[in-house]
Amino acid sequence: MSLRWGRRPLPDDFPPHLVRAALDLLPFGFDEWAWPYPEILEVIEELAARSYAILGGDVWRKGERGMGSLGDNWYLDPDASMSWSTYVRESANASLKYIQRYHDRNEDGYWFVPVFKPEEEDTSESSSPL
Repeated sequence: MSLRWGRRPLPDDFPPHLVRAALDLLPFGFDEWAWPYPEILEVIEELAARSYAILGGDVWRKGERGMGSLGDNWYLDPDASMSWSTYVRESANASLKYIQRYHDRNEDGYWFVPVFKPEEEDTSESSSPL
């Protein structure tokens, strides 16, 4: 089972219960997927375990007029000296910390849209993970 995510598919072996928990944002004009808390924590961990870096993400919320981005987001710029595995670990940790803090302050009702990429998409000539 493979979902497309902002032009990047989820891994074929991604846990089915997390695929089922995803909210398709295409009806709202975005080719991405969102997950609620606490499922997003497991999504981040599963992606990192498969060597996907979490470049950042956005926070969405269901409102009277449907789903919408709140403009809240997170990201982690890689240090040029970071190895890919270090960037994967650091980006997952930064994402988990942001999401947990966001949830602690705001409670339920929010959806998180991580932006991620696998190492093999790194086609730059530099040693930077991006």
